[in-house]
Amino acid sequence: HHAFAGHDPLIVIDDELSDSDTVDSVVAHYRAVAAVSDRIVRGCPDVDQVAAVAPFGPPRTTLRWLLTHLVEEVGRHAGHADILRELLDGSVGR
Repeated sequence: HHAFAGHDPLIVIDDELSDSDTVDSVVAHYRAVAAVSDRIVRGCPDVDQVAAVAPFGPPRTTLRWLLTHLVEEVGRHAGHADILRELLDGSVGR
């Protein structure tokens, strides 16, 4: 949201859980953030459009690069969650 559309970088704070967080609240937050991402992507006529800011340093990236990075990050974190689940319940996902 910040990198591509220039939104306030502090709108999405996702690096800490609090005692009030629940599975439902975290999933609801994820879905709300995903809905904003969907609106940004749908509003962009070209995946090669350059981002509004360069959060990783110059050069500014394209929407294509950011979407690829997002897929990588979601997959990486899903893999981490799967490892934790396997440690908890002993079953192996395939």
